[in-house]
Amino acid sequence: MAHIAMLVPAWIGHLNPMTTLGRELKRRGHRVTVVSLLDSAARVARADLEFAEIGTNTFPLGDWDRRTAELAVMSGLRAAKYTIRWTGEMTATWFVELHPLLVRHDFDGIVVDQTCFGAELLAEAAQVPVVIASNALPISFQPDLPVHSQTWPPPTHPLALLRNRLTQTLLLTLARPFTRPIRDAYRRSGRPWNVRRHLTQLPPSLAHVAQLPACLDFPRRSAPDHFHHTGPWHESSTSTDAGFDWNWLDRRPLIYASLGTLQNRPVHLYQTILDATSELPFQIVLTLGREDGPRPERVPANAKVLGYGPQLALLKRASMVITHAGLNTVLEALSQGLPMVALPIANEQPGIAARIHHVGVGDFLATQRLSASRLRATIKRVHADPSFRQHAVRCAEELVAADGLRRAATIIELAFAENRRVTRKSVRTST
Repeated sequence: MAHIAMLVPAWIGHLNPMTTLGRELKRRGHRVTVVSLLDSAARVARADLEFAEIGTNTFPLGDWDRRTAELAVMSGLRAAKYTIRWTGEMTATWFVELHPLLVRHDFDGIVVDQTCFGAELLAEAAQVPVVIASNALPISFQPDLPVHSQTWPPPTHPLALLRNRLTQTLLLTLARPFTRPIRDAYRRSGRPWNVRRHLTQLPPSLAHVAQLPACLDFPRRSAPDHFHHTGPWHESSTSTDAGFDWNWLDRRPLIYASLGTLQNRPVHLYQTILDATSELPFQIVLTLGREDGPRPERVPANAKVLGYGPQLALLKRASMVITHAGLNTVLEALSQGLPMVALPIANEQPGIAARIHHVGVGDFLATQRLSASRLRATIKRVHADPSFRQHAVRCAEELVAADGLRRAATIIELAFAENRRVTRKSVRTST
């Protein structure tokens, strides 16, 4: 069987699905080694996968947590600029260390998290086939898609297409710290490189697998033929009831609220959620995604505030979800057929929130103008309108049928076993 590398940053929201995918490949008999920063080592060990460290000089142990804490209080453009600088440092690390690591380990293929920009070029130089994996929202610059950092709907007018292109240009200008080294490397190899074409191809690879399911996406009229919506990379066996007093629940509907593990320190947003729901006929479980730091001052009697909680188990008992629109939480909510109210904070969260609205599984509110009264009204509307739940249940049924974890693993196996581009048509034919 194959020895497969998986290159992934240390963000929890990327590590969790990628290591789940790695375990599925390991169950099929493959040897799987996660290549990541040192702060990933413990989580990879718990996933029972091999680990190869990279970037220790730039990202020593504890550095990822420090950066995450700094980003946790940011939103909007400030968060985007911080993330871009961070990504630029990762890109520089790949260009120094990845090629010799790949040669040393003699991998048969590498699954590259899409945020590891430029890694595909280094893998090619080491003659290691590449599959791209989008653990979060796929980043692409197709003309018919709004940029991931905006809550815009799909364009239906030429002016909207122009707006998309202008916004893409601005984002690419900000991204020059990590796109310029990639461009220079391609040109040194004697090949032309256009950043828009490169990112539209997501980037060049044998296949691109995305956790994002088709039922939660905009129409992708220009998607490359090797791009695959697979659905979530989750394992039902990971659900646990531990860490919560289940006797607290009564017969009132339960709202589960979480703002994830990255931008998770805006205490005012947590307080707004609690204030908005304090007089509603619901029970609220709010998880902070951390044990340290300040907590909301006012916690109503119908609410529990936890650092962490058994998210999957709580979702099984919930009637709706308040979320930051991080992809993993959204997919877990959809898997239970739950409608959502999204409060996007930064990075790709606005793009996911826009899709929640577009496909009718919930709605979103801008956090810059959020008030308890507006949030309360939106919660009541989404909970009362049965169409939101109906759309969510329909998507849940599609996720079961898609069997995303096994589908993604099968596509990866095909790509590396046959060293060929795996298209959507070829997968349908083979299955």
